[in-house]
Amino acid sequence: MTHSLKPESTEWNVLEKGAQAWNEWRRQTPEHTPDLSSVDFAGRDLSGFNFQGCKLTGAELSGCDLQDVDFTEADLSEASLCSSYLGGAILAGAVMRRARLTGAFLEGSDLSAANLESAELSSAYLGLTLFGKARLRGACLRSAHIRGADLSGADLWGGDLQGANLTDANLQKANLRTAELQGADLSGADLSGARLTLSNLRRASLVGTNLSGANLRAAYLEEADLRSADFTQANLSGAHCEDARLEGAIFQGANLNNATLLLSPPKQDRAQVG
Repeated sequence: MTHSLKPESTEWNVLEKGAQAWNEWRRQTPEHTPDLSSVDFAGRDLSGFNFQGCKLTGAELSGCDLQDVDFTEADLSEASLCSSYLGGAILAGAVMRRARLTGAFLEGSDLSAANLESAELSSAYLGLTLFGKARLRGACLRSAHIRGADLSGADLWGGDLQGANLTDANLQKANLRTAELQGADLSGADLSGARLTLSNLRRASLVGTNLSGANLRAAYLEEADLRSADFTQANLSGAHCEDARLEGAIFQGANLNNATLLLSPPKQDRAQVG
């Protein structure tokens, strides 16, 4: 349940004066950590505010203008930021467990090392966002726009990315074990060294995707588009690739033990299996 800060509180009085006054107050009182838990900020213009390290657990921030806001290491657990604008926001190291960001705009923001476990990010705009080493276990990113984002080393174990646009994204060494990627577009993405054990990639597009050294043991790739994908030194043991498109795919040095690679006769000679 959200509530409003009391009008006589220091935080409220300074907040009402705008970003410049708030940021100056933060600079002068570094020992004070504002507690803004469960406060209702819905629809407010908070662009440029410094909320670094603040406690915003359960805060209502839906529909807010949060451009260039500094949320570094802030606690936004269970906060609602649905349809908010967070372009250029800094959320590095922020705790955002079970936060709701449906339809939020975060393109170009920094979520490096943030904790987004079980967060709701469906239909969010995350293009070119920095997610390096972020924790996204069990997060929902259905139909999210993640084109060109940096997810290198991110933990997406059990995440739901069905229908997401991950074209040209950097997912080097990302953990995608048991992740739901059905119908996702990963064309041109870099998944080298990624862990995709038991992941669901049915009907996903991986055209020209770099999967060299990736672990796809027992992954589900039925009807996926794998044209020109690079599986060099990848582990595909027990993978299910029935009815997948494999023209031009590279399998040099790949582990294909017990994998089902059912190719139609005319296309068999196009897949490079070494």
